[in-house]
Amino acid sequence: MSNSVSVSVNSDGFLVLNNGSYTGIILGSGLHIISGPGDPNDVQACPKGSLYLRTDGTLKSEYLYVNVDGDKKWLSFIAIP
Repeated sequence: MSNSVSVSVNSDGFLVLNNGSYTGIILGSGLHIISGPGDPNDVQACPKGSLYLRTDGTLKSEYLYVNVDGDKKWLSFIAIP
């Protein structure tokens, strides 16, 4: 993430973070739900169990990721229609 982050609270009381590349919310449990371009592995650190929604995926396994180590390791899920 960049050092410049806009922070706001929406009408439902969720914290919204936007740094130009990533947009997301932090749930009351501390988990993050974020979206942005690119593979989050080795790039985006979040608490274990957080969700990453990739905005530029091209394969069935490049859209939804779950953080598995509380740092920068993410597991992708495969979409089966």
